[in-house]
This record gives sequence, structure tokens and C-alpha cells, in this order.
Amino acid sequence: MWRIYVANSSKQTVLRYNPVSGAFIGTFVAAGNGLSFPMGMTFGPDGNLYVADWDAGVRQFNGSTGVPMPAITTGPTGGALNAYDVKFGPDGNIYVSDMDSNTILKYNGSTLAFMSVFATPPAVSSISISTPHGIAFSPNGNLYAICEVYDMVNLYNQIYEFSGGSGSLVTSFGGTTLGDALMFGRDGFIYIPEGQAINRYNPEFGYLQNAFTTDSRIRGSFIVLGGPGPFDQVVFAPYAGTKAQTIRLTVVDGPVWVPPGVAVEALLGFANEQGITVGPTLPVTLGPGQTVSLDLDLSTVISSGRTEVRPFVTLPPGAVNPPGGNLEASVEVFETAKAIGSVFGRGAHSIPSAPMFVPQGVPYGQSMRMTAVAPPDNPCDAVLSFADPNGNPVGPTKSVQLAPGNMTTLDFNANTLTGQSGQRIEIQPMVSLISLPGGVASACQASVEVYDQHSGRTATRQDSGGSF
Repeated sequence: MWRIYVANSSKQTVLRYNPVSGAFIGTFVAAGNGLSFPMGMTFGPDGNLYVADWDAGVRQFNGSTGVPMPAITTGPTGGALNAYDVKFGPDGNIYVSDMDSNTILKYNGSTLAFMSVFATPPAVSSISISTPHGIAFSPNGNLYAICEVYDMVNLYNQIYEFSGGSGSLVTSFGGTTLGDALMFGRDGFIYIPEGQAINRYNPEFGYLQNAFTTDSRIRGSFIVLGGPGPFDQVVFAPYAGTKAQTIRLTVVDGPVWVPPGVAVEALLGFANEQGITVGPTLPVTLGPGQTVSLDLDLSTVISSGRTEVRPFVTLPPGAVNPPGGNLEASVEVFETAKAIGSVFGRGAHSIPSAPMFVPQGVPYGQSMRMTAVAPPDNPCDAVLSFADPNGNPVGPTKSVQLAPGNMTTLDFNANTLTGQSGQRIEIQPMVSLISLPGGVASACQASVEVYDQHSGRTATRQDSGGSF
């Protein structure tokens, strides 16, 4: 699950935010774990978090636990390394903006050994000094840097673009920024923390696009988009079926239209309401464009009625995927005996903090079931409810407090409103989040299915989706 990570220099901590809503989640690296003056940071292809520290070089932390790991502590000549920002390049090596030498340095991504001075920001005039601060590789492979320019009279920050291969200067944007760090989002825009906000900049012309989020905790911070695993995980809302049906989970590496691609490891499986694995699991290694499926025959887990399960696609224990791995996945529910499908859905790449639904029709003789699930790293505290076409509450409501990975359901019987066969009504499912104490963000994923009360088979379905 991807998050936005923020290094707070004044508190010697690393914080986490929801990438869709901007909500604060919690502290990932607490004070006292080796950070002195944390600045820029990045997730490496090994899944670990690398933090540039003004006083202590480049610190490395386990990407899942935040535990300190080996670090880079010396500059190009063996002296101090006043690291301002750190990024991994497309070549797998580590790039560091160094305040001591006023250059961007390159280190071996595996051994952490110094390799070369990669780029030197240009002087604007014969008496100016241009010091690299935040750095980030763009989708085109070039390196962007925010440099502090001082011409003995004025002091300002300017964005430069360097060739990703040679380190030579490509362009300099005429505008200036108040921020010292930047990153590229999946939307292609540049994200820069400025004051108490994270702002979006146009990558082609350098102008301010809009504000992404505001929060007083952002002041003096650096940001990075990352998560607990080194590949982009796929997430699903729950799916339901009867004992006569099978749920099939299918994943594909890519899809890759133009080679080359990279092989990706994944673990496929299904979880019940308590987040416990049910049925088979399948560890796979997929080559570019390769597809594989895993079936859960529901007759092996239930004897009657219907049940909800959550398909999952995770990184196998101990596995490390190379950068560039990209999984897509789908789920289909079909009749086990005839192989005829009835429900199909596609996986998402993030969970929106507040699930959103559109009205869904439910006729006499059927029920609407809403299923809410807490993502793997957040609780879901919310109120589940339904509304009629006039926006008035109808049917039951349910307050839920779900631990990460757990789920629960709420049913609405259409017979209470429709009255007789042939009648139907449009119902609006709703999930209202509850604020949690201590600054922990509540985040829920959810799905809605309309099913036949007699057979238990699903007729229509929607989920809260989400993509970032």
C-alpha cells in the first residue's frame, strides 16, 4: 500500500500520509533512531527507506519496520557528507546532493561505495554560488534539482534539469520556488513542500499548478511516495459467492506491450472476515506479459449460504523485486460446474480514505450487502448506512471498528420498501469515516453487492475502487 512519507527535520522523525486524501496516518521513524537532521529521502529497489541527513550522511531504514540499517557517512574525499537529498537513479545507483562539495554525487546502489561526482549546478554569474538541495528523477529519466542560488545580493531557489546519462545541464526554469525538495507524482507533476502545504508544479514550464494538501506538520519537511514493499501492490474489496461458485484471482506482469520488462514475484491468496488466509495460496514469478490464475472453490470453505472473501496480491516473504515491476489483477466469480461467469472486477493500486458509491438498484426478492474492510496498515472506524432516492436514511446502520485486514457486512432487505414482485428502488450506500484519537487516519475499502435472497447469487456489484 503506497503512502506519502514526510521527513520532519525539526522533530527528527518520518511521518506518513494517505496519498489520496492527504490525511495524516502516523509516525514511521520515531525520534532517537539515528536521525539528526533528516532532509530528503527515497525508497530503494530493495524496499528500504534512505534518508539524507545534514549531519549524518545517508541513513537507511527497513522499509517495513523502520529499523536502522547500514548507512553512507563519508563524502567524495572521505570527509564529511552533508547530504541534503537522496534518490535512486534508473541505473540502480544512489544520487546524493551534497552541501559540502556543492555537487550531486553518485554511490553504488548495492555496496554504498562512492563512484563519482555526477553533476555540478552552474553558477548564474561569476560571483554566484549554486548549491543543490532537493533532487528527483523525472519520468523521462532526467534528474531535476532545486538549487539555492546566491549572487552575493539575492538568495533564491531555482529548478534545474540535468541529463540522466551525462549529468550535463538540460534546462533552467525561469521561475523560483520557496521549497527545497521535490518529487514526481504518478500524475507527472512535481510535488514541492512549501510552508505548510504540498504544492503541485507543472514539469514542463515550472509554474505552480495547485495545492495538494495543507498541514502545519509539513513545515520544513521533505516528501517521498513509497510504501512497505518495493513493487506496486494490487488491492481488492471483498467478493462474495455461494458453495456452487468459484472465485478466480488473475494477475499479469504489465501488461507489457513493448519489451523489455522485468520479472515480478507475488503471493496470491484469499482472506476471510478476520483477515485469515482461507483456501489455496500461490507464490508466482511472472515474466513480462505473463498471466497466472488462482481459484478458490467456495464449496471447500462453506456448506451453505454465501460468504465474502478478500483476494490479495502481496510480496512473498523475503522476496525483493527489481524496480519497474508492475502488476495488474482481476477477479471473476463463476459457476463451478458450468464455468459461466457472473461477476468481474479489476484491482486498484490504492485504497481511497473515504469510500464513494453511486446509487444501485435493488428489486423485491433481493438484498443489498455492503462489505467494509480495513486496509493492511490502517484501522477502519466508520458508520455504514443506506439512503433512499430522496436522501433519507433507510434500513439498518452499523458502526464499525475494524482492525487492519478485518472486514464486516451490513444487509438491506429491499422487501421492506418495494412491497411486491416487480418493484425496485435505487439505494445509495454510504460509508462515513470516524476521526480517531492520536492523529491516526481511519481508512476503509468497501464493496456493495445486490444478491438473490433465495439462491444467494450476486446480481450486480460495485466497489469503492481507488487509483493513485
